[in-house]
Amino acid sequence: MRKFSFMISTKEALKLVLKTADLYKPDSVRVNIENAIGQKLSENIIAKCNSPSFTQSAMDGYAFRLKDIRTNKPIKFANLENSAGIYNVKKIQPFTACRIFTGAKLPLNADVVIPQELVQLTNENLLIFDRNKIKYLDNIRLAGSQFKKGDVILKKGDKINAPRVALAASGGHAQLKIYKSPSVSILVTGNELIEPGKKISGDKTYESNSLMLKAILNELNIPVNQIFKSDDVKTDIVQKINLAFNNSNVLLISGGISVGKYDLVSGILKKLRFETIFYKVKQKPGKPLYFGIKGNRFIFGLPGNPAASLTCFYEYVIPFISKLNGNITPTHLTKKARLKNSYEKKKGLTHFLKGKIVNDSAFILPNQESYKLTSFAEANCLIIVPDHITKLKPGDEINYHEI
Repeated sequence: MRKFSFMISTKEALKLVLKTADLYKPDSVRVNIENAIGQKLSENIIAKCNSPSFTQSAMDGYAFRLKDIRTNKPIKFANLENSAGIYNVKKIQPFTACRIFTGAKLPLNADVVIPQELVQLTNENLLIFDRNKIKYLDNIRLAGSQFKKGDVILKKGDKINAPRVALAASGGHAQLKIYKSPSVSILVTGNELIEPGKKISGDKTYESNSLMLKAILNELNIPVNQIFKSDDVKTDIVQKINLAFNNSNVLLISGGISVGKYDLVSGILKKLRFETIFYKVKQKPGKPLYFGIKGNRFIFGLPGNPAASLTCFYEYVIPFISKLNGNITPTHLTKKARLKNSYEKKKGLTHFLKGKIVNDSAFILPNQESYKLTSFAEANCLIIVPDHITKLKPGDEINYHEI
């Protein structure tokens, strides 16, 4: 895979993120069938029985022998019945019929079921119906007509949904072997950070990135194994990275990824022998974005500024984890709208702007700086301003991603 040690475009960055996701080798785990929803099978599912397991009625009605119907002789109601789970009538006598209900086992010599609404029962217990419209095996479900024992009923890679749960269960399976969902841990770095709720001093900042990232991952039903916090100390950061990968495939590091004196992460990852897929993207916010790999472990180094971190998360981390989960359709489709206000910038960087879509019109929100979350709290999209564009005016068509 081509790797980059220089700043790359947003399109190239996303392309590399998605290509790298193909290298992921998921573990398999056997789970109870009700816990497999949304997961992908890691093996074929083989039917343990026929379905239906016995020949049964598809309707509420009467079970007959077709050869009796083909005569002109009267057919009597035997005043017996089979219902679902209760098999009273093993065979019917010549020129008689028994009552039968949907899902009930068919008498061995019956080969036609006539719905009850098409049959009249006389006072003499005779059954009257139109004999000319009856066909062999009418309203009968043959044993094994859905699938037979030994058939492959679900294939490796199939994503489990409600109908597939029912299909596997009807094939006799109480557990399924699935690909284990990728697990994520979060590491937040910074001497200046303190937990919300503690008394704040003049040189400290409340830490919010871990809560923000965990909240989005929870919304996406992606498990967060652990959240680690570290000062800007190399040994502490190394220890937390190693701990995170004890039970996670993906680590999101927030902060310490730029080029300042206390931005230690990129150098640490190099010493830990992570391959740098790219470091720095031609974008604003979030230029100092890092993405690396080591075996089956993946790291995103996200900027510490909250809005920059969240932008990178939406644009790169979500598509990456979505692909790890086996989703082949894009997680954020590019949509178009007409801009209602104006914007100016220099050439060279793609800008992702917090925006709001209202009735197919796009509004660029105020407070676009990378440390400000106030606009993100109101936004429902990221408006994309390509690197070569310097000016947007009202009425211009823009591209955006929903968030």
